Amino acid sequence: MNFIDRSFYDFILSYTTNMYHSLLVLVDEQLEKDLRELEQEIATGDSQIEHDYYDHLPFQLQQLEERRAVFLNAFFASSYALFEHELVKVCDQAQGRAESLFSVKDIKGSNDMERVKTYLKKLGVDFPADSVNWQQATRYRMLRNKVVHAAGSLSEDAEATKYAKDNGILDENFGILHLTRTFCEEALENMKQVVLQIYDAYEQWYHNQG
Repeated sequence: MNFIDRSFYDFILSYTTNMYHSLLVLVDEQLEKDLRELEQEIATGDSQIEHDYYDHLPFQLQQLEERRAVFLNAFFASSYALFEHELVKVCDQAQGRAESLFSVKDIKGSNDMERVKTYLKKLGVDFPADSVNWQQATRYRMLRNKVVHAAGSLSEDAEATKYAKDNGILDENFGILHLTRTFCEEALENMKQVVLQIYDAYEQWYHNQG
């Protein structure tokens, strides 16, 4: 596999994450618009319309809020999937440089993040496992697992609950994640920076191979 210069790799990754962000903005702004219009309709109800209609408006509002929560959960999980995909691609490039039959897929582990870390370390890449960025990414993995496997329920998980509360994404009434657009935007950007940091380590290793 041909080497991709870091600046060009940054350009490609930024293009992809920008597309994700554009989707987030587009859908979230439409959902926000729908919510505000429905709230206004509830507040200024027309007495000439049957009361049964207005009796159902609060239910419609609840449904919209739930759809927004579902979308944000799905967006976050998709962003994390992109993150893992990019990490595996770095490993594939490293495998090509090392001319090894041994791939990241041959590493045993519970998740792609740990397999990637183990694989690149085995090849001699100075993997930034102790960096603040990587530690943040492990927390995103924790939240992703809650979204995908537990519908966002934190179910007495003290670590996840504290992290969610500290980041303003905890629905304390139900003990579930309540992701926000701001959190999803920050997570997308942070995961991008983690990938770039790992690519920097890979690039240095690549050139040291002689």
